Amino acid sequence: MNELNINMSNTDWKALREQKQDLIQTIADTHSKAQADSLTGILHFIDHIQDEAEGELGEDVVFGLPTIQVVADIQSTRFEVPGDFFSWKSHERESYLQKQLNNHKAQLENYEEID
Repeated sequence: MNELNINMSNTDWKALREQKQDLIQTIADTHSKAQADSLTGILHFIDHIQDEAEGELGEDVVFGLPTIQVVADIQSTRFEVPGDFFSWKSHERESYLQKQLNNHKAQLENYEEID
């Protein structure tokens, strides 16, 4: 694979974080599995860009959040959902995903306490 270096010095990381949250909400609101899968691909691309930039710029600049929160937000997009998930009303899907995210955050916090 060829390496591609892109100058991202003019990137507004705060705006990118907000846009990423909008994308997550759009994925939660969609009624189409194909569209959700497509948008999730874009979300993973943003995740990759942020992960790469973090190594150069630092977590605070790129994510603006503690690591545990960022990991939980990223993982929330990878939860398995019931087969009829996309037939649910958007507020039902949002509630389900929020519950999954909260459970995951609690697990991460418990894990951090053990270390």
